[in-house]
Amino acid sequence: MKLRALLICLILTAVPITLRADPVYRITGTVVSSRDGSPVPFCRLRVTPMAGQKPSPATNAKRIRPDRTQQQADPDPLLADAHGRFSLEVAGPGAWDLTAVARNYHAQNYDAHEGYSSAIVLTQATPSLSITFRLQPDAAITGTILDEAGEPVAEGQVVVENVQTDQAAGFAQSDDRGHYEVSGLSPGQYKLRVQARPWYTSPAGAGRLRGRVQPAAVSTSSLDPSLDLVYPITWFGGSDDRRTAETITLAGGETRQADFHLQPLPAVHLTVPRTDQPEDPGTGANRWTGPNVTLVSREGFGEPAGSIMTTSGTSWNIGGLGPGTYQIRMPAPIGSPATDIRQLTVLPGSSGAIDLSTARSLVNVGLVASGTANLPPLVFTDLSDLTTHSALVSGFGRRGRSNDEDDGSRSIALLPGQYRISVASGSNAYLVGVAAVGAEVTDTTVRIGTGNARLTLTFADGRADLSGIARTANQPVPGAMVLLVPAAEPFDPALIQRDQTNTDGSFLITAIPPGRYILVAIDHGWTVNWRDPSTLTPYLLHGMPLEVKPAARATQDLEAVEP
Repeated sequence: MKLRALLICLILTAVPITLRADPVYRITGTVVSSRDGSPVPFCRLRVTPMAGQKPSPATNAKRIRPDRTQQQADPDPLLADAHGRFSLEVAGPGAWDLTAVARNYHAQNYDAHEGYSSAIVLTQATPSLSITFRLQPDAAITGTILDEAGEPVAEGQVVVENVQTDQAAGFAQSDDRGHYEVSGLSPGQYKLRVQARPWYTSPAGAGRLRGRVQPAAVSTSSLDPSLDLVYPITWFGGSDDRRTAETITLAGGETRQADFHLQPLPAVHLTVPRTDQPEDPGTGANRWTGPNVTLVSREGFGEPAGSIMTTSGTSWNIGGLGPGTYQIRMPAPIGSPATDIRQLTVLPGSSGAIDLSTARSLVNVGLVASGTANLPPLVFTDLSDLTTHSALVSGFGRRGRSNDEDDGSRSIALLPGQYRISVASGSNAYLVGVAAVGAEVTDTTVRIGTGNARLTLTFADGRADLSGIARTANQPVPGAMVLLVPAAEPFDPALIQRDQTNTDGSFLITAIPPGRYILVAIDHGWTVNWRDPSTLTPYLLHGMPLEVKPAARATQDLEAVEP
């Protein structure tokens, strides 16, 4: 009896226990047009864990990484309602990428700029977030290509380049009315160029490759010399130089007109002496039909050049060349260990027939890796013109070795001059030092002379990561542009690394070569011309100097500056 009374007393006096439910993690908001703020109805949204997971400012600024075995986003997209409203539930805390797409709006990440975007960071302290997703409507560039008589030019190749990224953003080919259209463009600044060929210069039987005429062994005797003309590569605004081309600034949903009026020039014919060619040991046939002539672009080599090639007993004749810079690879004579490579610049107004007397010989530079099993992708930056970069190594010759015998050596052909060597992105290796035979070396800068050279490149593994939070007045700044700028001279925009802050102000820059840098965050800085040193310098004065150690996982918060 006493025991029963004691149990009743304990039950009546027991403290109630409240079970705390786990928070529901959710992203809600409205999708609107960035052009006028009107809702975008029935757009499709998809949320995925952000690759690499940027840091979160949760307690002690520790990184929150979702459990990827449990936090898999729904593979089926969610439809916003007729007013653009949505509510997405996610599996837990972490950094989440949100993507939206709709009719007349290409797929975009939240707050996207130049390939960067802001992840939406949810924590136990902030399990839900309401946002306004400003979707940028597609823009377009349209126009007409006319010839010297005002007639339409068909099959003209139009390339649209993004000024901010220096990458091709769109392509088009003109129809038989000379009309072209490049759609699906993001708001931004663009330059256009067109490459075309007068219709009356097409020899019968000449093949075509992506709209460009391949060199073909045909006779020129049937062609009228007065029609031996070529259209130079023409940039919008009538310039033959990208640097002086007109820039088109596109707003979201805008369509701009960009017409071209092409003026022909007399075609240049290049005469190249014939050499003895190696024969195929099986068939006895020549391995090459002549020299390989390619147009040098700012990104490297590879665009076929020339429209006509004829042969005689002593020379090749490559016709159809316009103003530009060309690389000529000569077939190696029998017994010769290397191909003769030369670079020739054809100026406007050049005579109709030229030879190799004004061409500059390229130097063969052998590359050998030390400290790593394979030679990583490299970039040689010509310090006389920082806009010219040659991405190297991958795919370059192995000097006749088979894959089984490959010792990691490569070679590259360069003009004599001074170059800075760096490792391209995507590799954990970084360059420690350079030794040379036949060249002068200072740190990672090499001066190539007129003779062949051999470089031994020493690498180490262990690039660093840098994370942090950008704030203003002690408040996190979402959507800011973060730049990590090498402190060494000369200024080279290709070596600057960037990121965009997330909704909590966090950022993460990965694969950083060790060295001294200046870290700066610019609030709403995506209109700043950071490639121009005079524009960027005032911001760097407010930046934070730091030294990045090998394989470091560093954290550095900073104050964002106004644009």
